[in-house]
Amino acid sequence: MPECARSTFVPTSFWAALFAPTLTFVAVFGCWVPAVLLNFPTDVLDQLDWGVLGGGLVISYLYFVYRRRRNGWSIAPSRVAAAHEMTWEATAPVPQLLLDAFGPLNNGTVRNLLSSTTGGELRIGTFERFSAPNDEGYVQDWGFLGMRLARSLPNILLLARGEGSGFGGGDAASAPVGSQRLRLEGDFDDAFALYCPKGYETDALYLLTPDLMALLIDDAGGLSVQLLDDAIVFYSPRAIDFRDAALIERLFRIVDEVGAKALRGSARYRDDRAAEAGTVAADGRRLRRRIPRWPTLVLWYCANALFGLAIAAIALVIRLGPDPWQWADRAQQPWPF
Repeated sequence: MPECARSTFVPTSFWAALFAPTLTFVAVFGCWVPAVLLNFPTDVLDQLDWGVLGGGLVISYLYFVYRRRRNGWSIAPSRVAAAHEMTWEATAPVPQLLLDAFGPLNNGTVRNLLSSTTGGELRIGTFERFSAPNDEGYVQDWGFLGMRLARSLPNILLLARGEGSGFGGGDAASAPVGSQRLRLEGDFDDAFALYCPKGYETDALYLLTPDLMALLIDDAGGLSVQLLDDAIVFYSPRAIDFRDAALIERLFRIVDEVGAKALRGSARYRDDRAAEAGTVAADGRRLRRRIPRWPTLVLWYCANALFGLAIAAIALVIRLGPDPWQWADRAQQPWPF
């Protein structure tokens, strides 16, 4: 099972290149407050300011180069696409298959998108989802695998649980309302938290047959899974590394085994509540969700401010030594450099 990793909630390349304003302001402010209180000379303040700004710009530049290189790793995905008779796009709009899979905050773009329509629609790639509806601020990477099914199904969500969840973790950003949780006995409930719309518990058990649940545990364990309209999507908050041969082999094993069985099961499903054959009644089309948008942004900016204070503290220690009680005296002495 893959190693557990934290969510990759990171600033965009644009903001990384310009350096986060809050980080710069807090770092400079963190130097100026003790400097003014201790009556530092002007030249000392200037040196601290330029040191903080220069360090921040270096960090921003290195991070910008990292993201550009990561987005430019095209050899591996193009080879994977060619080996499986799929097309590859370095960047692409969000496929229709994924438009609702990640909750209301689904605006963003897809990079390293592998696509195939042979034998049914298949999409593999990394979805960069923006944290705000205005396409600004921060993005979160979601590696995904999506397949079309035979017909529309109720919205069923399997959130990965336990150690090794994800090639990242569960979908905490769009968690469903807890009253829709359907608890099962055995190993499946240890591997996934199952959610389905109220009144569709029997339908969920019909679709998730024992042999399909066993395949999900063996092949898709650690990945969150969602049945949505006429698609099944496997995803996790971490970019897909196409250089990881074991991961790529696992993804196509999911297509061949889990996806094929889900496709056969969906062809037999009927929703008796629906007015039109082959569709799902309104109550079963979407789970009710809770979206903590503002807490995520507040926590990010708090972390940004703390990082700025840490930069300010490091700058002061480098220039004045580790003992704050000696800073006022050291600031009045000639600087060796």
